[in-house]
Amino acid sequence: MEPAPVYSFVKHVQPYECGPGATLPGHALTGIIQTAASSHADRLGSGMNDLAQRGYFWALSVLHIEIDRMPEQNMEVDVSTWPSAFNRLRVGREFIGQLPDNEVLFRASSEWIVVDATKRRAVDPRFLAELYEPRKQFALSFPIKRLKPARIPDNAGSQASFRVCRSSLDINAHVNNTEYIRVSLDALYDAGIHGNLASLWVTFHNESFFNDVIDLFITRQETNGEHVQVTGLCREKPIFCAQCSFRSVPTS
Repeated sequence: MEPAPVYSFVKHVQPYECGPGATLPGHALTGIIQTAASSHADRLGSGMNDLAQRGYFWALSVLHIEIDRMPEQNMEVDVSTWPSAFNRLRVGREFIGQLPDNEVLFRASSEWIVVDATKRRAVDPRFLAELYEPRKQFALSFPIKRLKPARIPDNAGSQASFRVCRSSLDINAHVNNTEYIRVSLDALYDAGIHGNLASLWVTFHNESFFNDVIDLFITRQETNGEHVQVTGLCREKPIFCAQCSFRSVPTS
């Protein structure tokens, strides 16, 4: 079987998608990445509707983005994606975003799981081998891994929290992954930590649902340069953790 073809589309960055500075915010970038993954899966016969016929759905497990330059208003960004690997637990998928002159804006690697919608448990995704072979090429120069939740002292208070509202839910009635990125970057900004986003590494540990309250804890990581991590907990259970680095990190 031939490796799955690379899927590409041109994303026109709309003004309404941008924030201050006319650049795309981090959560909107993750939305473009998820759109690319969904569109390609549909073309490969493994999209959400295809999995639903088996009683399954896709869930993003890990996403690591390295950003050279954030897409800006009215840019035409060529977004490419392809499946890179799968094993008994996860499916790998890669992404590259670049301009027409081949300037690379971002590269990303991700891991996805296939979830049984009734049991809410991951299933072996290797049935996908009936549909395609992964390309075994990777967008990043290093393997990605799951990010562990930060250790939170027993007496630590959260820096922020948010209650899950209906508009935060996806078609599976749990919180859309982009929402975790949005609230994390907002919490960092409110804490005086912001700048040009250079990398984003996020791991999703558990689902959260309508009316859940998620407490956000901010910690600093010193491995391979300064990073800051946001860990989201609900009833003391880790929901997600997101580690960011900025090219400029002013602290007020």
